[in-house]
Amino acid sequence: MNNPLILSLDSHGVPHRWISWQQACFYYAKNLVAWTMGERTFTFYGGISRLTGERSSITAHSIIAIRGRALAARGFNQVPPLNNLTIASSSAAIVRCAPTAGASTAFSS
Repeated sequence: MNNPLILSLDSHGVPHRWISWQQACFYYAKNLVAWTMGERTFTFYGGISRLTGERSSITAHSIIAIRGRALAARGFNQVPPLNNLTIASSSAAIVRCAPTAGASTAFSS
C-alpha cells in the first residue's frame, strides 16, 4: 500500500477524518497522539542523524486519537509544517517523516 490513509479520532474516540501518512507523522512528531488502535501499522523511515548515526523512523497505527484540537482540513495534498526546530524540540533525536531523497552532487574543477 503506497499511500495509506489513517483514521484520526478525537481524544474521546469520535471519528474526525481520514489523514495521510504525512499528517500522521506530524501528529506523532508533535507528541499529539493520545492513543492508538488497530493491528495494522506503517513504518516510515527518515534520514540518518549526524549525532548518533541512527536512521529515524516513525511507526503509525491505522487509527490514532489526536490530543487537543486536530488541525483543520485544508486539503489532503498539503504536507504538515515540519521543520528542524519543531522536530528537535519534540524529541532528542531528529525525526524526519518523508523518505530521504538520494541527492547526487557533481563538482566541477
